[in-house]
Amino acid sequence: MHDGQGGVGQGALQNGFGVGMQWDYYCFGLKEGTSMLVKKITVLALKRDAKLLMYGDSITQPEGYFPSADFPKAWTQQVIARLNGRAISSGRGGAQIDMVLDYIRNELPYIRPEYVMVTIGTNGGNTEEKLTRLADYIISQGAIPILNNIPSNESGTQIKENELIEKVRQKRNLKGCRFDLATSLQGDGKEVDKSTMYWEDYSGSYGWQVYHHPNEKGGDRMFAQTLKDIPEIYE
Repeated sequence: MHDGQGGVGQGALQNGFGVGMQWDYYCFGLKEGTSMLVKKITVLALKRDAKLLMYGDSITQPEGYFPSADFPKAWTQQVIARLNGRAISSGRGGAQIDMVLDYIRNELPYIRPEYVMVTIGTNGGNTEEKLTRLADYIISQGAIPILNNIPSNESGTQIKENELIEKVRQKRNLKGCRFDLATSLQGDGKEVDKSTMYWEDYSGSYGWQVYHHPNEKGGDRMFAQTLKDIPEIYE
């Protein structure tokens, strides 16, 4: 079981420990010999016909940084609990939209959810064309897309990203959750409320002081925002 540090450097809450989370790759080992031939692989999904499937980067993958004791407070886990387990989170740390566009094709057609929620853009890479293509692919699979605003961060990069996301929502008449409001000081999506984020102190390496990943307080606020902005997913 992964047990995250919470923050980084001086912001770390504990030492924690990590386990491999190479979600999209398969590894084979040889006890002897020099080669092998794989003729068939079968991958089984834990759920099918789910109510909701959540995609994104590390914001949707709290497994990578949340201390296990606080894990139920992560926003994804609160959504899953509210839906009595009829939801799946499928985040990839460091992901950009190209990665989501790639791996969603390996999962969505087989899990067949009613709603697909995407929270992507914290790591850059979004374009109107790619966001539109993502929404259209979800619709083509018979699901309802939800494009969320990304949370606020210390650099304020969420502002332009969320303007772009809103443009695509308007273009395709889509719903979305305003996670930027939930994690900002004045509730306006501009300046990050650092108390809702883990402190990631990279002063000894990159020189960064980062507030990107929601902590348990941020998790509570983001979950509450889903109840306000997209209550239909819980019906």
